[in-house]
Amino acid sequence: MEGVKGEIWFENNIIYTPNFEGEPDPRGIGCVYFDCMSKSRDRLAQIDGLTGEEDTYGSLLQRCVRTSIALKEMGLKYGDIISSCTYNHLNSCVPNISGFFIGAKIAALDPSLSVSEACHLFRQVMPKVMFTGVESVRLIENVIKEVGADTKIVVFGPTDTHTPFSDMIQPQTGESSFRPVEVRNIRDIAVIMFSSGTTGLPKGICHTHYSILSMPGDLIIMLGVTYALTLCQTPKPESLDVSNLRHIILTGSPLTEDQLDVIKTTFPGVLVSQKYGQSEVFSYLTSFDVANPKHLELMNRKESSCGLPTRGTYYKVVDPDSEELLGANEKGELRVKSEAQLCGYYNMDSSGIWDTDGWLKTGDYGYYDEDFCFYITDRVKEMFRYRYKHITPTLIESVLRSHPSIMQAVVIGIPHYLDNYHPMAVVILNADTINTTAEEIEKYVEERVEDPLRLRAGVKFVKSFPLTPSRKVHRLKLKNLILSNQI
Repeated sequence: MEGVKGEIWFENNIIYTPNFEGEPDPRGIGCVYFDCMSKSRDRLAQIDGLTGEEDTYGSLLQRCVRTSIALKEMGLKYGDIISSCTYNHLNSCVPNISGFFIGAKIAALDPSLSVSEACHLFRQVMPKVMFTGVESVRLIENVIKEVGADTKIVVFGPTDTHTPFSDMIQPQTGESSFRPVEVRNIRDIAVIMFSSGTTGLPKGICHTHYSILSMPGDLIIMLGVTYALTLCQTPKPESLDVSNLRHIILTGSPLTEDQLDVIKTTFPGVLVSQKYGQSEVFSYLTSFDVANPKHLELMNRKESSCGLPTRGTYYKVVDPDSEELLGANEKGELRVKSEAQLCGYYNMDSSGIWDTDGWLKTGDYGYYDEDFCFYITDRVKEMFRYRYKHITPTLIESVLRSHPSIMQAVVIGIPHYLDNYHPMAVVILNADTINTTAEEIEKYVEERVEDPLRLRAGVKFVKSFPLTPSRKVHRLKLKNLILSNQI
């Protein structure tokens, strides 16, 4: 089997790549941050995109050190949990870095969550201190009351009832001699990341100092598919200059060729590629390296691929029903092994994360081809059965998106007493569309798919989809709204 020689090898239907280079610093993330920031005190660390305000590493380090000392004075100790609930600003990263400095675990809540959603996440981690923006104080107060916690609140802004963040960054005794705590074990939990919850309730994904420090140092900013398509639908301001834009990297969900065409048309001359990853692994799992001629040639030839295997990960594809190990161009569930993977879910049963051979179940359905290029086609949990056939929603969704009147579409399975499930399309029409009927769309799909993929449960029109904090379609919430006749 041909591949990218020297980088990837194949044996017994398992794909191998070289291990990560070097060993993680055994002192932990806090020490790595402290050393790097100390060496770069005069360099620019952050720019506020709204105000233009700039922040150097020296200034940021000083605030982090002072906050660390203040947290210790509040009684925080090694292994305690610090959380935050705030939008981006120059101080939003301070609680995280300060937590690493004292050996605490970090967990964050999204400010757009409802009280019930926030309570579900809060109960999993029960933080000792919560840093919150002014806009989220009422939310966090309600959550703490509902849960019955004694969490202390620190507010980024004015407050009469809680600790203002400005008090945390006042000059502290001993700050000039401050040094971060070295971790007791490099595999201690450092960060608890909540899963997107697209098909179930969010879970606290535990990453260790080892898994985070094992990742490659060349991670770059990426754009979710939903964000990208929304951007393409938004009129471009006349004053906006995108001439320096060279590369757009897409992630978050499978991308159809039609969607890719829309993005390329909106940004002509810009290189567009896909990467694939998930929160359970603290590194992307597949990508194309545009600086590598072989990668670039494959990317241009295989536009629907999300990339080649990346260093430090092993891969296999299995039949999710029989557990049979599959080969090239055979579709199944992707499973991986990586030093950058999670160590489990926080305060939850994690036994179902791995298979009996210790491989992480990604829950993603797809395949690789003869060049080891990967293609993710669906989520295993989003698939459903029509009689004896597995239905992958993205197959129908790609047909729906080719309809000239449809901007976005999601397909879900509606329970049926005889056939298991019937496919239903939930559709957002283009803003200038009128007179497009459900019957027209049903017929459009029927003419382009095999019989089991027909929209037997019909079509629902909506103005918008419920989204997760990471801007993915919240399929579980959408399905519940449909089944409860709220849509």
